Amino acid sequence: MSRRLEKCFRSMLELRQKLLAKDAPSSEQFNSWLSAEPIPNIFELLLASVNIMETSITESRLEIDKPDLTIRPPLGDIRFLEFGRAEEIISIGYDSAREQLKLLR
Repeated sequence: MSRRLEKCFRSMLELRQKLLAKDAPSSEQFNSWLSAEPIPNIFELLLASVNIMETSITESRLEIDKPDLTIRPPLGDIRFLEFGRAEEIISIGYDSAREQLKLLR
């Protein structure tokens, strides 16, 4: 295998590991797609792609300018435009914030 092809293959494996890592924000989304639910439509797929890009940018910026506290509510199973789940999402965010604030004390 050529050096360039090996590098590309290694990059793809690293990307796969990052996306499916348990602590990765995108892992819940990918795992939900692997379930028995219907395959996402193209709109959901494009939104997930943008989300992955935004996550990557955010992770890079957080490495440069480390915050005192990071709150990451587990929202991977929530799809875009699920406004009917707002109360559930707020509750999850509130619980996550309370857990993280306990760590500051």
